[in-house]
Amino acid sequence: MPNQQSPQPQASPLQNLSSAANVLAIAAGTFALFAEVTLFRKNFGARYFNTWRSLLVIPLLMVFPIAWPREDPRFVYFLLLLFLLSCAWHRLCTLRRRWKQLKGLPGAGPIIHSQYNGEPRLARRFPKLGEVTIKRVVEPLVMLGFGLAALTFSPSLGWFFLWCSAGMFVHTQLLYMHHQQQSQDLVDATLESEQLAVRVREERGDVVRIHRSRP
Repeated sequence: MPNQQSPQPQASPLQNLSSAANVLAIAAGTFALFAEVTLFRKNFGARYFNTWRSLLVIPLLMVFPIAWPREDPRFVYFLLLLFLLSCAWHRLCTLRRRWKQLKGLPGAGPIIHSQYNGEPRLARRFPKLGEVTIKRVVEPLVMLGFGLAALTFSPSLGWFFLWCSAGMFVHTQLLYMHHQQQSQDLVDATLESEQLAVRVREERGDVVRIHRSRP
């Protein structure tokens, strides 16, 4: 009998949607990382650059000008050089801050999360706005303005900035929803532990009272 190949399992619509969401998150995070490191942030966490997104920015900037073959790509390639220099500078600042903290030297600053995505430089310009609002709203809008301005003399540069603006907006919204979910999970876990502790005290009430009555 001829060998019959079993049909390949088809991905469910939910799996397709999950894959598309992952691709969107990766693309948005890559564009956002360039803007955060090069233009908008400082004082990053020690492990912020130890991610695959840092490596994806390099081929992204090298390939992006291909869509405009008749245009001079030097503007975008200059961004690649600026990004690499910014990464080196921020990494040096991170190591210096860590060294000061280990030695207990003044000026080390507070200990921050190792994956902290940076302090907004625009915080001084908008002192009445919180850090989350600046990252979610102000920075993408400023990047949008950069993109529209750059379109007047370099389409590839302008469109790259526009994609960075969209990436920053999507990336920060995803991070915000993730942190909100973490906060809700922590609150739920706290409430559940408190309810469990109450049940334990009710079941062991006599033992607890005897234990507390000891000198």
